[in-house]
Amino acid sequence: MPIYDRQCPSCGAVWIDQLERIATPDPPCSSCGTLTKRAFLTRTSASVAPDGIPGGIQIKHGICWPDGTPRRFDSRSEMKRVAQDMGLTNIVRHVPLPGTDKSPHTSLWVSAPVISEEERIRHWHEHERLMGYAPMKPRESTPGVQIVGGGPDRLSDIIADSIHKIESSGFHEAEYRGVNNPYRK
Repeated sequence: MPIYDRQCPSCGAVWIDQLERIATPDPPCSSCGTLTKRAFLTRTSASVAPDGIPGGIQIKHGICWPDGTPRRFDSRSEMKRVAQDMGLTNIVRHVPLPGTDKSPHTSLWVSAPVISEEERIRHWHEHERLMGYAPMKPRESTPGVQIVGGGPDRLSDIIADSIHKIESSGFHEAEYRGVNNPYRK
């Protein structure tokens, strides 16, 4: 059930964080009897990061112990307090090389490296070979609607075929049939 705030339009009485259903009718004010209205008086955010760090974090530089050994922190506020006590400020600066906007210490992590489709397929087949997966045997295809059946072997082939298709990113019929497989001889 959602949590709402209530406010009386007549006397101004306020009730914070009332747990109620969406379809709950407006209850009367306990002070004056006027129907209360939903109000959004408190600001909460679902995207607030918790202060605790599950499992903790070991810091090896900067805010480590004075003798240089790594120090474990279990909360962000503790890290901030220790940094302030040591006179340090948590800062990230972008310092590009002279004449450019690029820095050897920063990189864009939001996308995968750009490689050609042929290179991606070669990597995929190399991974399959290294993992010891045997290439799928092509099945004879029959046009029209078919009834799934014919014993457990047939159903196992269909399931294995489906899993193989799902796991291969960017499925292409020609690659699946082994036409472009660089390791098939």
